[in-house]
Amino acid sequence: MEKHSRTIFTWILVIATAGYLAYTWLPPLRPVAPDPQLPALEVSLGSVAVIAQRQRVLGYQRENYGQGWGPARIPGIEHCTAREAAIMSQTKSGIPSVATSPPCQNGSLYLFDPYSASQIALRDRTQCVEIDHVFPLSASWDMGAWAWDERTRKAFANDPLNLVATGSSLNQDKSDQLPSQWMPPEKATRCWYVQRVAAVAAKYRLSLTTSDVKTMRRACRLVMGPPLSLG
Repeated sequence: MEKHSRTIFTWILVIATAGYLAYTWLPPLRPVAPDPQLPALEVSLGSVAVIAQRQRVLGYQRENYGQGWGPARIPGIEHCTAREAAIMSQTKSGIPSVATSPPCQNGSLYLFDPYSASQIALRDRTQCVEIDHVFPLSASWDMGAWAWDERTRKAFANDPLNLVATGSSLNQDKSDQLPSQWMPPEKATRCWYVQRVAAVAAKYRLSLTTSDVKTMRRACRLVMGPPLSLG
């Protein structure tokens, strides 16, 4: 009986220790609320042209938006790429205020993926983490970017407002789809997500379809409870 009690106590201790380490080393999981730093969804949508459907426009190439990632558009870390800045912004440590070593990393082991409300290990950033353009580049081309100059397209492709670090499978699943065709699997994230889509569309004068707008409004009406903000 005494041996059995010791075994149970040992397992309780192991489980408690594992829980403590997880709490200590991992950033907390939390749903993402509408971002108070962005305009309200309806405010952004008020500046967006709504069209019946997306028409494919010939001529899209990724190179139209610049060769690879441009410099970060965040004061103090302009030496980093927009991709590196997006990753750092979604870690517990956030964007460093001074130069880091190794450069353009902040020492965090995980980032928070708002699309799945889960942690992604940063052991191999090239394999497990991809950067999603909230308003996809190909979609932006069809919705008005075909008429932009090169400078505007490069700015759009590297704008922090339009970048979210996520898992490779989710990024590839989304592809170039807009909200009527794709939404984050984490329901608590969806209002935040469509708020970002609308803010980008308004900032760059991109159109959205009637179906997109209907889906976006529904996503924010269905938000339940008081989720915490990303950050």
